[in-house]
Amino acid sequence: MNRNERKKQSLDLARAMQKGLKPNELNRQLLQYVSTAPLYSDSNDFVNINQGYEINPDVYSIVNGITKAGASVPFIVSRVKNVKHLGEYYRKFKSLANNASQKNIGNYLDLKEEVFEEVDGNDDLYKLLENPNPIQSFSEWYENTKGFQLLTGNAYNYGVPLTDGRLGEMWIMPSQWTRIIADAGSQELIKGYTMELYGGVLNSIEAKQVMHWKYWNPDYGSPGSHLYGMSPLKAAAKSLTLSNNSDTSLIASINNGGANGMLFPDDDAFDTISPQLRSQIRSHLRKNSNPESNGSFLVFPTKMGYTQFGQSPHDLQIIEAGKMSLRDLCNIYGYPSEMLNDPDNKTNSNKKESRRQLYLDLVIPTLVRDYNELNKFVLPFFNNSTSNFKNYKYHISFDINAIEAIQVDNKDKVDWLSKAYWLTDNEKRAEMGYQEIEGGDVIYRPANLIPEAPLDLLPLDE
Repeated sequence: MNRNERKKQSLDLARAMQKGLKPNELNRQLLQYVSTAPLYSDSNDFVNINQGYEINPDVYSIVNGITKAGASVPFIVSRVKNVKHLGEYYRKFKSLANNASQKNIGNYLDLKEEVFEEVDGNDDLYKLLENPNPIQSFSEWYENTKGFQLLTGNAYNYGVPLTDGRLGEMWIMPSQWTRIIADAGSQELIKGYTMELYGGVLNSIEAKQVMHWKYWNPDYGSPGSHLYGMSPLKAAAKSLTLSNNSDTSLIASINNGGANGMLFPDDDAFDTISPQLRSQIRSHLRKNSNPESNGSFLVFPTKMGYTQFGQSPHDLQIIEAGKMSLRDLCNIYGYPSEMLNDPDNKTNSNKKESRRQLYLDLVIPTLVRDYNELNKFVLPFFNNSTSNFKNYKYHISFDINAIEAIQVDNKDKVDWLSKAYWLTDNEKRAEMGYQEIEGGDVIYRPANLIPEAPLDLLPLDE
């Protein structure tokens, strides 16, 4: 440890003491063998990418299905207009990560409209998210960032600062090459990030300039390994191997299977078949072994027997093993296998209902967690910067109303509203997206409703 590093460690300790914090003995023990060198994790990120996403169609389809669904939902940048219910709003927003029901979504949207107002397209934070860097739009940026997290358990973004303290750009760091630099004596614990790329170690980037999305990791097998996220594919390593081996076996069976069986005369009148006839039969079988000859007949001068060589891919259960590995991979990601044409594991009556469940059970909860991390990283640069924007209270969210798959059909909504007598006409019109009308604030109750009252207060018949 050089002089500057010792000085920084002393300053960090002094700040902690000013807050009344004693030295963190837990982190000192966990990182007692760690210096300023990059930490290593036991996760095999290169295998997860090379043997997973790049060659396995199931992993490719699942990861793309999740990232594209999330990236298709537009982002929203809002500014606080009413702080009264701000805390309640944050609670409702975060609760969608565990229960994205239609009722909870409706309550969240009502509160959001009361607390926030959207900024226009000229706002600097909006512009940053619209194009996080010169070569990527937000949807592509989110798709790539989330893809790294799904494959390796970690996603990193480097925030390029402006001279006034705000962020000017966000660039994705390849997670398989990114390393954490930790310091047990530092109050923040993670000191910075670096990349081991092209045969060397690049200069470290300060921790506050890096957005790190990660999954929980219970692995404390090496010092600092718990600071990395755990890849879902680590839990599915055997299923991934089974899936890849099943495809390899199926291809080998098709390409190198050799003869499927043997024809032989099964008639006492024939001891053998002449070489000339045997050649003609072989030529005829080879010529007609194609889909166009399906249903045709072959004629032999004698009764023939057949002996099968080996077993078919179906008999070897290669295809069935592929189905099981597909379901295992879908399970670890929470992705419905029926969305990947698994007819034996179908739970919904139609594809429309399956897509709705995909968004409610997976995509929306995932977006809530991701946007929480995005707010946590980005907003301090804008809400607390030294620029003219320091007095603004921003919030980044996503447009749930833009998710067509979860929208209630108008027919069902009209049927429900016709029975909702406790709503005014204007409230019903607002639900359908129409403007209010004059005289529409009256509630019409059914004439057959009788008010609840004690028996001795009810009128008596004369």
